[in-house]
Amino acid sequence: MVKELKCVICKKTVKEMSGVISDEPENLAWDGGAVFRDTVGYGSRFDMKELIICLCDECIEKNLGFLTFG
Repeated sequence: MVKELKCVICKKTVKEMSGVISDEPENLAWDGGAVFRDTVGYGSRFDMKELIICLCDECIEKNLGFLTFG
């Protein structure tokens, strides 16, 4: 089970919070960050590879202009 991940931008450690049980990292609660799972699309040399991406809250805030929220 995942206990901590590193932010892909600044490498800050984002730790799993207790209280949520899941085998899927994107479904867990994270202290000071967010975790996403996505599959790389056609055209990339990583086409069809699954990625787990962690972003700390500070990097999300600093890069709001570059991020798209649905």
